[in-house]
Amino acid sequence: MTFLVERLAELRRHLAHLRKLRPRVSGPESLERDLSLHNDVLFSLLTVCQLVIDIAGELAARRGDRFESYGEAIRQLAREPRFAPATIAALERLPGFRNVLVHE
Repeated sequence: MTFLVERLAELRRHLAHLRKLRPRVSGPESLERDLSLHNDVLFSLLTVCQLVIDIAGELAARRGDRFESYGEAIRQLAREPRFAPATIAALERLPGFRNVLVHE
């Protein structure tokens, strides 16, 4: 498999896992009570963020584009006709969210 195919497959896997976990997360208190659930959600969210960043960076590199930040790599997805502006706008916040997950 290629890098992108592997990353996309992993992204789908973690998104599906988060969808399965969703019924168990009734609010912040459910994550505070259940450390395993907390860690499971945290890891999958972090992985999803990083995978999107990796995919955006790979697509930029394949076009020969450089980027100074993860956010810029995601904004450069606008150069790909497959990505709607609304999708890019939604994904643009993932690097900051990833940093919150890692550091807080």
